[in-house]
Amino acid sequence: MENKASKRPGFSCTQCRTRKQKCSKEWPCTHCLSRRLPHLCDFSQQFKPASGIVETRSSTPCSESRKRGPEEAIEESQTETELAEDGLKAWGFMPSHSHYQLPAVRSEGKRSPNASEPGQASAVKSVLSTVPPRSIAVRDYLEGVNNRFNAVYGPTFTERYVQWWADRTAGKELCPEFTCLLLRVLAYALVNMSEGLRKKIEYELAGDGVDLTVRLTNAADELALSFPAATTSLARVQEKYLKACWLKSDYRMVASWHALGSAVREAQELGIDRDEGIEYLPDFELEIRRRLWTLLYAWDWQIATYTERPHHIDQAKSDFVFPNLRLDSASEQSPYSPFAHMSLQAMFSRMLSNSIGDTSKLANLSGDQIQGLEAVCEQFAAELPPVYALDAPDRSLDKAHSHYVYQRGQIHIVFYLVRLRFYRPYLTRATRNAVESSFRDKGVDIGLKLVGVCSEVHDKEIPIRTKFHIVVYAIFDTAIFLCSALIHDTEKTLRNRPEVISAIDMALRMLHQISLTTKIAASSYSFLLKINKDIPELSHGGPSQKRMKATLDPKPATSSVAPVHVGSEGSPATPALLHGDVLAPITLANSTFSDFDQFLLDDFLDSSAMLDFGSLDDTWGWDSLSLQGFFAQNQFGQV
Repeated sequence: MENKASKRPGFSCTQCRTRKQKCSKEWPCTHCLSRRLPHLCDFSQQFKPASGIVETRSSTPCSESRKRGPEEAIEESQTETELAEDGLKAWGFMPSHSHYQLPAVRSEGKRSPNASEPGQASAVKSVLSTVPPRSIAVRDYLEGVNNRFNAVYGPTFTERYVQWWADRTAGKELCPEFTCLLLRVLAYALVNMSEGLRKKIEYELAGDGVDLTVRLTNAADELALSFPAATTSLARVQEKYLKACWLKSDYRMVASWHALGSAVREAQELGIDRDEGIEYLPDFELEIRRRLWTLLYAWDWQIATYTERPHHIDQAKSDFVFPNLRLDSASEQSPYSPFAHMSLQAMFSRMLSNSIGDTSKLANLSGDQIQGLEAVCEQFAAELPPVYALDAPDRSLDKAHSHYVYQRGQIHIVFYLVRLRFYRPYLTRATRNAVESSFRDKGVDIGLKLVGVCSEVHDKEIPIRTKFHIVVYAIFDTAIFLCSALIHDTEKTLRNRPEVISAIDMALRMLHQISLTTKIAASSYSFLLKINKDIPELSHGGPSQKRMKATLDPKPATSSVAPVHVGSEGSPATPALLHGDVLAPITLANSTFSDFDQFLLDDFLDSSAMLDFGSLDDTWGWDSLSLQGFFAQNQFGQV
């Protein structure tokens, strides 16, 4: 489902013309790929007017300032064209406005901003003390964390990072935009790296990793305040997006949603959403712009779908151009770009929005609408590349390219979570006809598959990386769905009841393990544990009840529980857990809580226990379950 390479008939790229080689006339061309310099492959120079290069809003605003002397920069800043453009900006016109198309503004180039605005140099100096020494954290981010979302392009980021250190060593003025982006990268890397690497960095810096990531984030926030409004660049969009990532890794979901909106507005200021002003852009920059917008679009869709918050991006205007994804071919030596999974998720969103419109409103759909959306889902699943396939995916590349494991799991989790939304309202209805009963059963089947996928990703990621919110969210959200299905099944007509009970138990096991490093998982685990008291199969001598006792018992418990296996179709197989085995306590070296049991007692049913997972009304039917009383308590009660 990747886009084909863009052809440039009749032209050769600048690299091939310099070397007098026959160019394949696609970007990036085969020669630039073989030289492992795809980002230098450029066809745009041939489209520039003879009078000079038209400089649009550059993604590297600091680069040109190094090439010009101060006198040249002052002289350039005083042209009539720039004054006219400043007048348009003062009124708040977007670059797409017709006024910008007037010859007086269009005929000359737009100036690149100086390296820093007044006061930015001191702002940069004030945050330098928080930057670790030539850090392995950057390498860890590019080799591991970045493959989750690919917010930055590794080779060019590395080049700029090396130049940044060279400038710092030489006492030169540092680029504020890149400095801010670097701080975001380091902050996000520290919360997602392995325990051994974190300890090494903590030793080097003589500080706590949690404190360091907060200091880095605060420093980036401080530096970001020095940037004037509407003076933007790709680096600014990237750092705002990474701020949203960091907030989400800290499970501050509302704050993350607002930060994502800020990144979207920054991108729109550049015209990324409409491919504006691209006539003279280098092909590499155009590709990065399209990747960024694809990333923002996918995230905005997912957050709106899960939490029913408003979209930042108008779903009705989703006709943007996808990246062609050939950029990574040289470095990866694999058939799929590391960004392919994000493009696929954005394509899935576009397919759904073309079918139903606003994808954040997936509740109360008619039967015909659900069947139409299921057809869209089936089409998407059928077109997935083999490495990401839902059934029997090709795992032959997993060892050489470990990022495929998480990316595959991410696509599957998003796919099943969205489909689960179709069927939520059919859980709480008192009466059901044949169609509604089939919808309920279909939803339960999808929930079982989703728990199986979560288990696979959990086994690969935990305990090394516990900050990827989608795994914890999916476990908790799906467990709520399945618990609700059991509670509302008063007539005991729900099929696969043993498998549902097994899946809930599996979800509790996973949340129990993640609870030791993630507070939201602890709150989620405790909430589900309390809810299970309303499920007879789990409350009367079942595993959940004994787990509660084991958690509160200061004496360590023993367990002979066999691992929980996942069935061939992705749904959990029924384990021996139903015979009342006790979950053994889990101890991790990097536990966030000095006394986990006391944490459960103190915070388990605090009003923040639900945190910000969005509306659960359609799933639960709060009135019928009388759950309000749970939040009036501050302890477990009788066990």
